[in-house]
Amino acid sequence: MIKTKRVAVAGFGNVGKGVIEVLLQGQIPELKLEKIVVKHPGKIRPFSVDPSLIVTDFSQVIRDPNIDVIVEVMGGIKDAVSLILSALRNGKDIVTANKVVISQHGNEIFSLAIKLGRTVGFRGTFVGCNALIHDLSLSARRIRRMCAILNGTCNYILSHMARSGISFEQALREAQEKGYA
Repeated sequence: MIKTKRVAVAGFGNVGKGVIEVLLQGQIPELKLEKIVVKHPGKIRPFSVDPSLIVTDFSQVIRDPNIDVIVEVMGGIKDAVSLILSALRNGKDIVTANKVVISQHGNEIFSLAIKLGRTVGFRGTFVGCNALIHDLSLSARRIRRMCAILNGTCNYILSHMARSGISFEQALREAQEKGYA
């Protein structure tokens, strides 16, 4: 029998709402949403959740013995790194889709996770190129050059720029308005 993992989600933005929705709908039966950490509890959300799930202090989930996994989808760097490192030190596993945190602090995070026997899931940071990386790892030939769009955000922005002839700044702004970036 698979043990149910109790999950806290830190962030209720574009990525967070998708994670929360999947968890609330029970699409992954072995995961149970326990808490949602938000900075602004009064903010209007795309759908309502049980108010007892909402907390505003990271320490409430970091120190909660009923939380097994914290999903960090709040964005930013400083608060995200602090949350991840504190959670690992308190025996939590982590899942993050934060590209910047992994690129700038990955060594520190993974070293601590290994030392403490914790897991850090980060596939969401590069999921668009996941199949490519796997295929490259199987290649017996030396790779001299690679050209690729590595994630959905880049794909949207670069394709939109090429099709519409708009600037990067405008394409980025439109991607942000649509919740892609």
